[in-house]
Amino acid sequence: MRDVPLSNLERQFLLDALEESKRLDGRSTPQRRPLELHFGRVEGTALVSVGETQSDHASLVYAQASASIAEPAVSRPIEGMLNIFVTYCGSAAARFADAAGTAGGDEAVEVTRLLERCLKESRCLDLESLCIVAEEKVWQIRLDVNILSAAAGGVADAASVAALAALAHFKRPEVTLQGDQVTIHPVSERDPVALAIHHYPVLSTFAFFNRQKSGSNAEKIVCVDPTWQEEQVMAGKIVFGVNPYREICTLHLAGQLLIDKSVVLRYAHVASQHAKSVVDLIKNQLHEDTQKRLAGQTEEIGFAFAFKQNSILQNVKPAEMVSTANLEHV
Repeated sequence: MRDVPLSNLERQFLLDALEESKRLDGRSTPQRRPLELHFGRVEGTALVSVGETQSDHASLVYAQASASIAEPAVSRPIEGMLNIFVTYCGSAAARFADAAGTAGGDEAVEVTRLLERCLKESRCLDLESLCIVAEEKVWQIRLDVNILSAAAGGVADAASVAALAALAHFKRPEVTLQGDQVTIHPVSERDPVALAIHHYPVLSTFAFFNRQKSGSNAEKIVCVDPTWQEEQVMAGKIVFGVNPYREICTLHLAGQLLIDKSVVLRYAHVASQHAKSVVDLIKNQLHEDTQKRLAGQTEEIGFAFAFKQNSILQNVKPAEMVSTANLEHV
């Protein structure tokens, strides 16, 4: 995989700017980039963008959930399974241009592991509700996370939102059991069943930088939601997987860092606030999607409608953009 390192001048410029609490994209150090979430026409599909979608400074992640029937694990005979697969597109970023079938490399392995720890090992999904016949048949949930754009960094955070939204949006077919016969009912016969989710953990990344003009014991500079350029010059990072109940489900440290417990607790609180806002966004978007489906407004569902609304080619202006001053001469 071809790497695109920053030059010494670029690295020094980034660090000097961070000393003054300034960032290349104009944000302050505790400020996050805007996050957008859209659900697709097919239930169980979600698209998340972090950053400016009209420019190259955005990360784009598509997640899709699906289900199939499989045999349970011997150690857990009454529990279903959740499998997570992360795939980086070859065009996700310039640094993946030379990758042949292995786009993402170590970064894809790290994101996969973070999602497994955040969603799978935290047991946010009720796996026992996926059991059909004990020791014989269970539902196997497959979660495919596709990284469409990773040029702006923050992939793990965006991937966790997309994966969680896809699970919340997905509905499996209804199943009935008569004796030894298992019947899977199509949607035309019975309404599908939503997955039972206990809690909603969300990943949140904090990057740490050494101060250039202070001693080694000085407090480090901390940036929320770092860009890819900032990730190249950081001294280390902490990734929290926190739910709105302030429960830490995942804690990942990378780099050469010595961090006090009070610092960890401080940013865990910040991560929980971010998780609450993200979960509220998912639930609100999910409620709107459900209402549109019940009302039969299929033309307002899906990615195509969302892209059309955000397109600069749309000829319909929002009401607040119409100036009343021009109406006085009519």
